[in-house]
Amino acid sequence: MLTDQICTPQRRLSLWKEFKEELVHTNHNEQLKKVATFFSRTPIGSRSLDYYTPDDWSTPWEILYNSLYCRNSISLLIYYTLVTMPYYKDATQLWLIDDGEDRYLLPVVNDRYILNYELGSVSTLEDITDLITVVTKFNNNEVKQYT
Repeated sequence: MLTDQICTPQRRLSLWKEFKEELVHTNHNEQLKKVATFFSRTPIGSRSLDYYTPDDWSTPWEILYNSLYCRNSISLLIYYTLVTMPYYKDATQLWLIDDGEDRYLLPVVNDRYILNYELGSVSTLEDITDLITVVTKFNNNEVKQYT
């Protein structure tokens, strides 16, 4: 697990790779839930990236290797996990939202399914539309792509 105190940086990278390989063999209906569950166990620390400067965002490998976990970087990891799968590659965006108390990034699939709003759950836009304001939508051209 990514949160294990004795988990080495190399092991965190391996766990993420193994998880992505497992997802390929999961049906689409279960993939989003599995991604939400996998990252729900990641500790949230101090903000480690500025959501306004996507050119400066850490790579997924840097986030995992250095344990740069914050709500934004976890959303970025979820985004990178989803875009490696053909079914979600073009359907996934990162939205910067404001919930009245904070601003943070959320991965959104098909303009409907939202991950990392509630840990371990897949929310729908209909569920939270009155609770958030969308500040910016980052499309795939604005987020560095890694293969």
